Amino acid sequence: MSIEMHVFFRGKLPSKAALTRAMKELGFPLSITSKGSLEQQKGFMPMRLNREETGVEFDVFEGRETIDEAVQDLAVDPRFDRSANFRWGGDETEMACGVCAGAALAKLVDGVFFDTEEGRLLMPDEAIGMAKETLKSVVKPEPIKEPGTRPADIKRYLKPLLELRGDLVLVGRLLVVRPVRHLLRGALLRRTSDKYGFRLWRYLNPLYCFGGDVGYDDHLNDAPFKVWQPHFEPLLLNTLAHDIFDNLGRITTLADFAALSFDKTNFLTAKVTSLVLAGERDQAAAYVREIESSDEFNGHAQSVVADQWARLQQDIESVCEEFHAEEKRAVEALKLTDVWEPSPFPVELLAAQRASRAAEEPVFRVIPWPDTPLWLLDEPPEAPGEVRFAKDWLFRDGSLRLLIPLTPDQAAERHRDNEDYALFARARDGVLIVIRRLGRDKNEPSPARAESASPELAQQLWCRASLYVDLFCTLVRVIVGLDNSEQEDGSIQLQFFSVIERRTDRSLWHCSIDDEGEMRVHDSRPSDIADARPPRSSLASAQQQLLTCPTPAFGEYADLAARVRSFLQSAGYGEIG
Repeated sequence: MSIEMHVFFRGKLPSKAALTRAMKELGFPLSITSKGSLEQQKGFMPMRLNREETGVEFDVFEGRETIDEAVQDLAVDPRFDRSANFRWGGDETEMACGVCAGAALAKLVDGVFFDTEEGRLLMPDEAIGMAKETLKSVVKPEPIKEPGTRPADIKRYLKPLLELRGDLVLVGRLLVVRPVRHLLRGALLRRTSDKYGFRLWRYLNPLYCFGGDVGYDDHLNDAPFKVWQPHFEPLLLNTLAHDIFDNLGRITTLADFAALSFDKTNFLTAKVTSLVLAGERDQAAAYVREIESSDEFNGHAQSVVADQWARLQQDIESVCEEFHAEEKRAVEALKLTDVWEPSPFPVELLAAQRASRAAEEPVFRVIPWPDTPLWLLDEPPEAPGEVRFAKDWLFRDGSLRLLIPLTPDQAAERHRDNEDYALFARARDGVLIVIRRLGRDKNEPSPARAESASPELAQQLWCRASLYVDLFCTLVRVIVGLDNSEQEDGSIQLQFFSVIERRTDRSLWHCSIDDEGEMRVHDSRPSDIADARPPRSSLASAQQQLLTCPTPAFGEYADLAARVRSFLQSAGYGEIG
């Protein structure tokens, strides 16, 4: 359960540096470790308490109604129309971050601090007093002996890889291919509000058009990357090879980078810049014309690219000089001086030189690489009626893989102990049925979840565990949402159904059941396929019976899968397969 505190104010937020200075002046041993304005901050904001890395979730809500909704009957200065929000879980250091940063911010913006726990409004001096008392109550943590997410921990996890590959270098949380000339290619092991979990980013960033701390690519599914899992290190190394470096290692030119597609406005600017610096001015011009004439891009995106293009109409010498300076600034900021090789842009070379030096960056291949243990990954069942078990699963190149395959006896033991596991079964028509159960994991360093469950409590705990159901067909994936709250008769309720096109991840059909027992359907298929039924209708008695399902015993899946199929057909989607 998260805790939230608010600062109500009017006007602009200060920079992160200004807030850090204010905390130091108040005697708070806290600093914000990322740069920029608080106006641009969304989500987890990394901080440091003394020498310990920590942080707090931060965002801003606009409008007076958000304040009135939060405080209800309390009187808040009518001038205030913005709310800065600090959120954290049960971690004491994160609590100190939220309370101290909130108190200092209230003083900076001449606002008021809202203590949601006590339901009271505090003037800045009162909030500062409360923050000082909070700091006294936070016990200094002993040196962490269990695995963590600090840079020193990352270095230890990657030691086998770094000893094997001299063309990789770790700088803080960033693992990049070297030498670096114009493009940074690698992986970012970014911490989250969970001090035992990483969010792993595929990191691609041109030095000449720096795209912020996470670059232009995206993060991978971070659910498996928990450092307390016994399989964490081999999974990390395997993922780096197959999901990050195997792809990024082939991007060797500025034109390669420009040919990619990212849903980010700043990438549009980077694409135009990359094409110009690659000596492809005609392609850059054609792309700008496409942006300006397309309804796909909003006015802001069009304006950004048009302005960039106008600036790049300057003589190429001054353009290159400017972007070489940008590269140098980025290198210094990231502390990559030792691995950077200053190099001319392709546009600065003669045509013959460009042809003879096609790549601006070295090709990176994932051979050699630390071996992946045989117990880490396996294939799903193929034979009709075959059932397999695993601790978890992941996607790779559009295919599902079993993560930590289990024998039936091992899975049964996890079932008895209410631990996480998943069942995979192949239906006779080829559909792959996946029932994933999230309960607990005795390896997790959390007292609340690490308690061992007695066999007598196993059935009760099952009712409190979460079930996730997926049906994988050749062309589509069916995701089924269940209400896992405990029912008197031990049953569970099917609540929504989503059919996703596997090739594009596009939603084709969605059905949800509201609290009044009515069915809402959104059919996005072509009109010659879509069902013509009204988008909202009452459930038939037979449909209601399908939605109430006995809790599956260990190894059972057929009844649940049959109910899903029958409901899809009765609700208008049709057959799957």
